[in-house]
Amino acid sequence: MADGAARRPEAPGGVVAIAILTWRGEEESRTCLEGLATLRGWPIPTLIVDNASGTGEGERLAAEFGAPVSALTRSVNDGVPGGYNAALEWAMHRGASHVLLLNNDVVITDPEMLDRLLAATGPDVAAVGPIIRDPDGSIFSAGGWMDWVRGRGRFWREPQSAAPYEAEWLDGPCMLVSTDAVRAVGGLAPEYFMYWEELDWAIRARTLGLRLLVQPTTSMTHARASLAAPMQLRYLMLRNGILFMRRHGTPGQNVTSLAWALYYKSPGIFIRCLGRPRDLVRVPGTVARAFWWNVADAVRRRRWRLRPDGPPIGEGRGAGMTLLDGPERAEARSPGRASIVGPRRPGRGA
Repeated sequence: MADGAARRPEAPGGVVAIAILTWRGEEESRTCLEGLATLRGWPIPTLIVDNASGTGEGERLAAEFGAPVSALTRSVNDGVPGGYNAALEWAMHRGASHVLLLNNDVVITDPEMLDRLLAATGPDVAAVGPIIRDPDGSIFSAGGWMDWVRGRGRFWREPQSAAPYEAEWLDGPCMLVSTDAVRAVGGLAPEYFMYWEELDWAIRARTLGLRLLVQPTTSMTHARASLAAPMQLRYLMLRNGILFMRRHGTPGQNVTSLAWALYYKSPGIFIRCLGRPRDLVRVPGTVARAFWWNVADAVRRRRWRLRPDGPPIGEGRGAGMTLLDGPERAEARSPGRASIVGPRRPGRGA
């Protein structure tokens, strides 16, 4: 068995590690670690990725909790993709077959969560996620699907099956990711910085014929303490939604999604800021910045549509995965066809 990873009996041959991404969220990270310590099979090698917080919180937490918790303090904050990519490199270096990627503001209350996620893994499964709950206990996400015409990531509000079921994407606060899939797909695209990066990775995985599964028998709570400031959130969600469609949408879908963003989503930002004068006056600049970023990027690259790829992580092409090639690969990713997973029941989305 590889040094620094714990073998789980419920996933024969599977080796798992855990990574928590934090930026100036020491108390939330402490709560997350306390929840992890209740998991069956603990201690499990766990890395706190301090995304250049400048506070020393990662090292303090590692010292407080001791083995098996360690810390990686990064010198540059290049967002969620950069932090998670560093965590994936760490896990692969230790021979992990799967790594549980966590936001620091998740609350774990099910001691069987990791076992249940691992039970759904397989040779063609890129990642497995639990049901994501809001602090009040309601379901925020039970997996997601893409509305390609509007360029919207949608999520279900209730499980779609009593058994593990397929989704087009998984919500990012908690994902059990196959390192073989990461070798094949690449890492998270750094251009996003924050928001939409997990959708991008999921669609790239599906391009190769890999699946993303929701395990409905377990859940965790996302406290949402690490969300961006309101206007920064709206800017990144709008900017990155356009970027996502440039990377994955057809020419026609780029036209329809841009129209949706301009004539529906942008006025929606204005409406949501009514009653908050300080935010309201910033809406035109926020919307213009989101569109202009993509226009400037397209001018710099001399093309609007982009190749959907990510930085290489690890070595090889995912030798343990079942991948598609040639025409099968093209068919698997085609966003113009009907979604393989839904919509089945009402959902909501960005």
